[in-house]
Amino acid sequence: IFTFFEKNKTSPTETVLVSINSDDTSAKESPSVFYNAVKSHIEETPHYPDGTPKWITSRGTVTLGEARGRAVLLRRYHPDPEIGVSERIGIDLSGWLNNNPDFTLQTPEGVIVNLQDHWQYSEIIPLTDLIKSKCGFVSNLLEKAAASPSEHWFINFASAVGDPVEHGEIAESHWIAVGAHSDVIGKFVHGMNTTVRKAFGWGIKTRYGILAMDYPELPKDSDLISFLIGTNM
Repeated sequence: IFTFFEKNKTSPTETVLVSINSDDTSAKESPSVFYNAVKSHIEETPHYPDGTPKWITSRGTVTLGEARGRAVLLRRYHPDPEIGVSERIGIDLSGWLNNNPDFTLQTPEGVIVNLQDHWQYSEIIPLTDLIKSKCGFVSNLLEKAAASPSEHWFINFASAVGDPVEHGEIAESHWIAVGAHSDVIGKFVHGMNTTVRKAFGWGIKTRYGILAMDYPELPKDSDLISFLIGTNM
């Protein structure tokens, strides 16, 4: 992340939102173990030469100006229960509902985060139907973002996976993102990156929140990223 920032050594212009989650659901260890491991790593990260920390662990929203050249912690994992709410690090997304097409979180500090994270398609479904379903979820949150107060966060995942393999035509996230030939309909099916660009009714000078994509640079003729940036102009 910091190598990426330092490609422009004079003044980094970008930020990275770092969403960290613990996939250990065994409950064998207290949440404090994972929480403190991340906290220690962040504290041990060397600062910039002028003394500016490379991480932002604020519990509230900061401006893009403050976040340039820094990593912003989105904490999906649960906190150390011994630490008071006001002392915990990161924007608290520990109430994240896995595999959910539309839900809202409000942190203890009042940050409102709307999310779309329906990623798992376990039923038998052709690629064309999967893309249609997923595009509907993505479009729904894009529309909500465009109509909502600017201080609300919107995190919208265009990525998905067909899982397990034997329960559907599609299993690879690459096919869902970029497209693939379908055995069911016998032709090429465009993936999410192309479908969202062409199917959604985009506006100008409109904010659509954060759209997280797999293989965002593909297909090579896609202008989705530059187009998204352009909607902010």
